[in-house]
Amino acid sequence: MSCPKPHVIVVVNNPQNISQAFVKENQLLVRYLEGSQPLYSFPLTILDYTDPGIAFGVGQARRIGMDYAVAKFLHDPNDRLVCLDADTLVNEHYIADLFDKETDSYGFVIDFEHELQDEAMVWYELFLRYVPYGLAKASSPFDFIAIGSAIGCTVEGYRKIGGMPSKSATEDFHFLNKLRKLGKIEKLRHAKVFPSTRKESKTSLGTGAFLFAAGISLEKAVQKLVIPTPDDFQKLKQVLYHIRDFYNVDSMLDLFAETDDLESYGFLKEQGVVDKLYLIKQNCKSLEVYFRRILEVMDGLETIRLLRTFKNKRPPLSLLDFQAYAQQLLGSEASSPIELVMKYRNI
Repeated sequence: MSCPKPHVIVVVNNPQNISQAFVKENQLLVRYLEGSQPLYSFPLTILDYTDPGIAFGVGQARRIGMDYAVAKFLHDPNDRLVCLDADTLVNEHYIADLFDKETDSYGFVIDFEHELQDEAMVWYELFLRYVPYGLAKASSPFDFIAIGSAIGCTVEGYRKIGGMPSKSATEDFHFLNKLRKLGKIEKLRHAKVFPSTRKESKTSLGTGAFLFAAGISLEKAVQKLVIPTPDDFQKLKQVLYHIRDFYNVDSMLDLFAETDDLESYGFLKEQGVVDKLYLIKQNCKSLEVYFRRILEVMDGLETIRLLRTFKNKRPPLSLLDFQAYAQQLLGSEASSPIELVMKYRNI
């Protein structure tokens, strides 16, 4: 049986404050794509956003393409939208997995693998796999790492969250963060993407930005990442238990005092999470509804902020420290970072 054909939308874009030589190069690309459309076995739409360009970076480009797809082509609420970068490769199961309609999730993530020829990329992929594994062990509902070329959603999910955030960075994180509040994030079973390992100096976050910073100092680049210790993940797990247990008690402060963790309570109070949870509790008639509404306030962003407060109270992280954390969390004696990456990939 042949696989259905996806409708591909290419958004050719550039920043507004870019040289005219670069704009002309992109416009030549638009004309090339238009002229080569008959060569492709799938429907192809080219959207020209080269003049005057876009103001909000990759998030805006993704939104342009996804909005267009929903408006023009996708009418079934379960139809899927997915993003790719121009230099991302996919495996042979990618299309078939996307057309699998057996899903009750609004959002999904796709497995990924970076080329690991560069030492910095090894450390960065270890970070990308270590953190969601730790979040899962902490029973966090937000146990994912968002990579722009490895995320997607259904049409219904896209509409419910108001579309892709038009941001120059972290748009993928905020996108999944919103989708998770609607329901679980599905992991596609067979699809895999191979993102680019290019360096990027124009953004402060993401793979390209890390690789650029690592070219100056690998250790300092790692130190800027939010890398919790295994104990931090255990502490987060207890925090989440306290938040859930709060439905059945009068004082959240007493719950945190029992485990001698007034530091975390102070953070939640300062962020307004405690007061919001009191209001939610007052308006919830069942534990099930309360659990669902917790995600509104103790979401992925607040989770990372809490883990960052733990990190900021410790001395700067060394590469050997990070390797030891990754070994401890996984229960592995792998002797090198690349061996650890391979073990995390196999989870």
